[in-house]
Amino acid sequence: MKNRIRVLLSLGWGATWKALTFLWPEKVARPIVRILFLLYGAATILWVFTMPNFPAPRHYIESPTNEPTAATTLNNISSSLAIDYKLNKNYIEYLYRIAEKYSNVYNLDPLLVMSIMATESSFQTSATSNKGCVGLMQINWPVWDKELRKKGIAKNNINIYDVNINIEAGCFIYSSLLDKNMRSNDKALNQYLGANSVSYKQNIYSTYGRLKLIASQGKG
Repeated sequence: MKNRIRVLLSLGWGATWKALTFLWPEKVARPIVRILFLLYGAATILWVFTMPNFPAPRHYIESPTNEPTAATTLNNISSSLAIDYKLNKNYIEYLYRIAEKYSNVYNLDPLLVMSIMATESSFQTSATSNKGCVGLMQINWPVWDKELRKKGIAKNNINIYDVNINIEAGCFIYSSLLDKNMRSNDKALNQYLGANSVSYKQNIYSTYGRLKLIASQGKG
């Protein structure tokens, strides 16, 4: 807005000077008139540079795009997963926000984290496998206890049942496995499961692909 005012004033100032020289050339020729006009121009320019930046008129403001907002994306994803797993949508949103938080810390895609969580535990906080893996991300405490203690994520196996700790532990473990395997999801998932299971990876990739598609849509 300020830049437009500067341009308009500059054009107006130049046009005024030309008009004066055309209509009253004898008066404009006087030094005092020239000096006063120059002082007026300088004062006007100074005022423009020091004026506050007013918001642009409404017709200059860009119209909103059709890009999905974060709230729309979260609503679509949580609604879809809530239906699939017969769970409360607010509960899924809660889990997603935690997954997003720790995904940012460990450089992961939160949609992939949610896909792993869905396959590992169906979003059940009390899930326990016959191998002793527990919680949402099915953390194997005996295998990862030293690294989780060292990282300050968990102090004991009881901590792993805490939703925040469990998801952070899963994100840390999966990120570590990705780093060890040249960022290969296939190899990292094999090690996360502790076996080379095609069906396990297919379930995760299928859920992940569907969530990516939902996230890319504008409105549900």
